[in-house]
Order: sequence, then structure tokens, then C-alpha cells
Amino acid sequence: MIEIAGLRFRLWPTPDGWIPLTDKGAIEPLTVLLDAVIHSDLPDLIDAVENGRDIEYQTVYAWPSAPGDDLRMAVETWRELTGSELGDELYGVQTRWGSPLYVPRAVLLEVARTFVALRAGTITPSDLAPRVPESTEPPGPWLFCRVPVREEPHPDEESMMRSVESDAVEDDRVASLGGAAGAAKRRFLLIH
Repeated sequence: MIEIAGLRFRLWPTPDGWIPLTDKGAIEPLTVLLDAVIHSDLPDLIDAVENGRDIEYQTVYAWPSAPGDDLRMAVETWRELTGSELGDELYGVQTRWGSPLYVPRAVLLEVARTFVALRAGTITPSDLAPRVPESTEPPGPWLFCRVPVREEPHPDEESMMRSVESDAVEDDRVASLGGAAGAAKRRFLLIH
């Protein structure tokens, strides 16, 4: 999984480089378009988008949005996909069988250039992995945290650890006494 401009793409490794898995969700038109770009079926996509021209290849096409386009659904879809506003200077991307996806022109260019670079091997998927925000508060017990706890012991276990450590010190002291009294005290501490 990689993230580019707030959009998440699943990848498939091939002998010739990484390609996007065609997602049947809202970004399907974009993944179909990217597949055509990285297989050199649409080598002039980047140039066409930079110059504001329509482009078409078999089942997918892209065009600059017109002032009369109804973008109400597009705004909502973009917000669900990225958590950000759609903005201006948009491109519509659509397959012959699906609904259009409107993306900012700058994002379409960034995504296309990134996939070309991925395919060429100049960048790797790990360079584009979604970032997990580091948290100072672990989501659960430290053993099962996604983010490693940076304190020893874990704050929730501090009092228990202090008790165990003091018992261990007492056990060591009793063990040094020897004899029956020491064995009885040691047994008491171990049971405790």
C-alpha cells in the first residue's frame, strides 16, 4: 500500500516493476488510467494533462473539467478518499463502464509521474508508504502496541514492576541467610 497526495493505492510487483492493482472502488478509473500510462499505452498523458488536453485510450479517458460540470458528488467522493477539499483546476477520469472521478490536475500529474518512477525503479514503495503517526499514548498493553513504548517499564505496569523488583531484592537477601529460616521465608516470598 502506498499513499500519494492522500490517495492510497495497492501495488502488485511484476518483473518490470510495480503496477497498481485495479481497485473496484472510487479510484478505479484512476488505476485503469495509471495502468495504461506505466505500460506505455498512454506515453503522452503527462504532456496532455500539463497542456489541458483530453486524452483517451481504449476504455479510459481523461478531460479537463468544464465550468458547467456538476461536481457535488465529486467533492464528496474526494473528501472521503483523501480527507481534503477537491479544489480547482480539475480533471475527470472515467472508464466506459463506471462513474467519473474528478481529481485536481496537480494530483493527477503527481500520481502519474510517481507511478512512472515506480515502474522505472527510481523510487520504491517504501518511499511512499502511508505514515503512521507516532503516539505517546500506547493504544493497549505495551506488548501489542503498533508503536513501540519508549519507556521501561510501561507506565501502566510501573507499580506492579516496582513490587516485583522489591520482592526479588528481598528474595535475594533471604537466600543469603541460608538455613531453615531462610528457606521458609523464601518459600513465603515465592508464593506471595
